Amino acid sequence: MRAALDAVVTLAPRLRSEPAAQPVLSVRPAGAPLPEPPEPTRSGPSPAELAQALGAAWTHLRAEDETEGLQSFVRAIAATEERSLADEVGSLVLHPVQAVRDAAREALETLRVEPPAGEARSVPNPLAPGEVPPADRSLRAVLRTERGDIEIELRPEDAPSTVARFVRLAEGGFFDGLSFHRVVPAFVVQGGDPRGDGYGGPGWTQRCEDNRLPYVRGTVGMALAGRDTGGSQFFIAHSAQPHLDGRYTAFGKVLTGLDVLDALQAGDVIRKVEVTRDDAE
Repeated sequence: MRAALDAVVTLAPRLRSEPAAQPVLSVRPAGAPLPEPPEPTRSGPSPAELAQALGAAWTHLRAEDETEGLQSFVRAIAATEERSLADEVGSLVLHPVQAVRDAAREALETLRVEPPAGEARSVPNPLAPGEVPPADRSLRAVLRTERGDIEIELRPEDAPSTVARFVRLAEGGFFDGLSFHRVVPAFVVQGGDPRGDGYGGPGWTQRCEDNRLPYVRGTVGMALAGRDTGGSQFFIAHSAQPHLDGRYTAFGKVLTGLDVLDALQAGDVIRKVEVTRDDAE
């Protein structure tokens, strides 16, 4: 659905154009009457059909609260200038995810519609002050997998909220029994999805924490579906990936178990994630 919506953005100028008559080539005797002109044809759906399809997409994306899809939806509305769905776009101005709110405001500017008043809905899963670990706290997480253990140094000094939420999930047993659903050789392994298909999460999202931790071999980062959409899915880099620097929140580094990282296959299970702290707690 996201791919289709993105295609609508690309094809919007053609979809908004009027139907055109195709040229007629004919061979006829001199003085013979001209053939009847053909009915105008359209290269894509009619405006009504397009509006109906966009409305159906909205119904699904709103129910799933699929943040990346919602951003594609509002871009498609702006590109097609489909004002019949302006109220739906306006409701997203109050969405808890900043990226969705920004996209909705840009779409309303294109449609020349005033955004609704009100405060954005708060992001679920707030952190209590005591949950955010001090910057000098030593925190480690051990991923116990079918192929061995991977010990990770967590970096609260670089990504305090991300580390705090990861620790909360780990200590609550969220990761136990989940699999590494994505393994791309020489790139990353990715896990933490309760659905196992790359589209699941804990039921909330968090804002990105930009930092200068480089993506080298063993760097642990937060998987995203657009800006400020981190949740439970994380990945570990197989090798240096400088194009990820500053784009995905990096919050840890593998200390031991790189051989286990290299041996992981898609479907391998995380048996348990154990968090250890230093004595300064």
